[in-house]
Amino acid sequence: MRQKRVDIVVAGHICLDVIPALGGWHGGIHDILQPGKLVDIGPAVLATGGAVPNTGIALHRLGAHVALMGKIGDDMFGGAILDVLRRQDERLADSMLVQPGETSAYTIVISPPGVDRIFLHYTGTNDTFAADDIRHEALAGIRWFHFGYPPLMRRMFADGGTELAGMLERIKRQGAATSLDMARPDPDSAAGRADWRAVLQKALPYVDLFMPSLEEIVFMLDPGRSGSSSEVVRSTGEPVVPDDTLLRSLADELIGMGAAIVVLKLGEYGLYLRSTSDADRLRAVGTCALADPRSWLGRELLAPCFRVDAVGTTGAGDCTIAGFLNALLLGMPAEQALNSAVAVGASSVEQADATSGVPSWTELQRRMSAGWPRHPTAMAIPEWRECSETGIWIGPNDSVVRVIHDEGFPHGKPIENANDAGGNHMLTQTQLKAAQARTAEYFAKAGIVLSQEETESIEIAEFGLEELEKQGLELITYINTDRYCAKELVLFPGQTCPEHKHPPIGSDPGKMETFRCRSGKVYLYVEGDPAESPKAQVPAGSEPYYTVFHEIELNPGEQYTIQPNTLHWFQAGAEGAIVSEFSSTSRDEYDIFTDPRIKRIPEVAAD
Repeated sequence: MRQKRVDIVVAGHICLDVIPALGGWHGGIHDILQPGKLVDIGPAVLATGGAVPNTGIALHRLGAHVALMGKIGDDMFGGAILDVLRRQDERLADSMLVQPGETSAYTIVISPPGVDRIFLHYTGTNDTFAADDIRHEALAGIRWFHFGYPPLMRRMFADGGTELAGMLERIKRQGAATSLDMARPDPDSAAGRADWRAVLQKALPYVDLFMPSLEEIVFMLDPGRSGSSSEVVRSTGEPVVPDDTLLRSLADELIGMGAAIVVLKLGEYGLYLRSTSDADRLRAVGTCALADPRSWLGRELLAPCFRVDAVGTTGAGDCTIAGFLNALLLGMPAEQALNSAVAVGASSVEQADATSGVPSWTELQRRMSAGWPRHPTAMAIPEWRECSETGIWIGPNDSVVRVIHDEGFPHGKPIENANDAGGNHMLTQTQLKAAQARTAEYFAKAGIVLSQEETESIEIAEFGLEELEKQGLELITYINTDRYCAKELVLFPGQTCPEHKHPPIGSDPGKMETFRCRSGKVYLYVEGDPAESPKAQVPAGSEPYYTVFHEIELNPGEQYTIQPNTLHWFQAGAEGAIVSEFSSTSRDEYDIFTDPRIKRIPEVAAD
C-alpha cells in the first residue's frame, strides 16, 4: 500500500449504483415491470453510493487528505467500485476493505421520466462490517474518523449498538475525534424495528460530532412523528416546518446522551447547530480536531441555505457533512464551518450526481465572499438574531464562552450572547488616511523607506473596538507566500495589540513568528509564569480578555520567537515602537482572539 498523509478517514456504508438510462421511455412504471417483457433501455451508468464515497470524494475534491474505508467483496461489483474510486484518485482505493468470498452491496436505480425513483438494494458486505474490520494501524496520526449509515449495516445495530459503540470507543482511545452520520431505514426492516434510542445511548458518549438529518433523528427518537415518507409530520399527517423548540429539544437530548456537537440537517431549511456547555466534554474532542474548543461551548446557530438551481439532490447531505468536516480540519470556528457546509451542499445539487458539483475549497470560499445570496429562513424563530457579517442566525440560548482557569481553559469568564457585545465599528476613509500618514512618519523617523504603493497600503487594524489609540495595530506586509512572511508592525505610544493566537490550519501547525524590535520599547506577553508586576497596563474595560502575563521586554536589536498556537499580546512603551516580524505563512483571518468582540479583518466605511 502506498504511504500518504491522512487527516481524516471516512468509513461505513458503500455500494455500487447501477442506473439504467430510461430517458426515452414514455410508458408508466407498470409498463416496465411486466413479467416476461423485454424492455429496450439505454446504457447503464455505474456510480458509487453511500456515505463512504459521497462524503469521502467530496472531502477529496475540497482538498482534504482523506482515506476511504468501506467493505466490499472480491466480486465484479467490488472491482467496479474500486475502479470508480480510482478514477477520482488512485490512492482513494488504497484503504478499502476487500473481503474474499463475500458479495458487494449494490443498488439498481429505476428512474423513468416523470416517476419517482425506485431503489432495489442489496446490502451485501455492509451487513458484515464489524469493528474488527477497521485497520487501526491506518488510523495512526489521523485527526478525524467519520462513520456513515450504521442503520444500513446490520452488525452495527443488531446487538443494540454494542458493536458500533465499541468501535467508536477504541478509535477515541487512539486519539482521533469522531463524527457520525445516519440513514433513515425502511420502517418494516430489521433496522426500522431496532431500538435506536438504546443504540444512540451506547454510541454517543464516543461521538464528538453527530450530523443526522431531522427526519432520521425524529424516526429514531420519536417514530410517532415520522411519516411513511422522509417527512416529519404532525399528528394530523401534515408535514411540519421545523421550529427551534423541536430542534433544541432533539439536540439537547442527543447532547445529554453524550454527543459534544450536534448538527441537524434540515434540507431546504439549512443546518441547525447545538453544542455542549460542558467544558470537559468539549475538551475531550481534542485540540487537534477543534482549533479553539472554547469558542464552541454552548452554541446555538442556524445557517440558511444558499440559492442555487438544483439539478439533483443525491448525496447532498453527505457533501454538506464533508464541507463541515473540512472546515474543522482547517481550524474554522462554528459560524464558518456552518457556512462552508451549506455552501458545499448547495454546490453539490447543481449537478445530477452526488459529488461532481463540489468545487475546490478556494473556489467555494471565493463564491461565498462574492455575496452568494441565501434563501430567507422560513422557520419561526422570533427570538433569534441574524449576524449581518456571517449570515448566521444566533439562537437565544447561544453563548460565546470563555471559561476561567478552574473550568479547564485559561481564557476568561463566560460571556453570554457575546455577539451583541460590539465589533461593528468601522474606520472612515478620513480616519484611515490619518492613521496611515502617522504610521508613515514612524517609518521615516526610523529610517525605514517605503515605496509610494507600500505607504498607501499600510493596514490599520482597529479590531472593531473603536479605540485605535488603546487597542490597535498598524502594519505593512512585504511578502506573504505559502512558505514565509515578512511584515513591519507599528505601535503608537501605549497602544496594545490584543491577546490572540495563530491556530493550526489543516496540516499547518500555525504561524511561528519572530519579533525583532527596531525602535522604541515593546512589552510582549505569552503563556508561562506570570510577571509579579507587569510593566504594561491592560486596556481599561477589556481586562477579562488578557489572560497571559509571562513578560518579555524587547528593546532595539532584541528579538523573541513565538511558537505556533500560543496566546500572546504586546504593548508599546511611551515612545511607540516598530517591530519587524518574520514568520511562516500568515493567515490573519483565522487568528483567534480572546476578546469575542474583535473583528480581525478591517472594514472601512465612506465618510
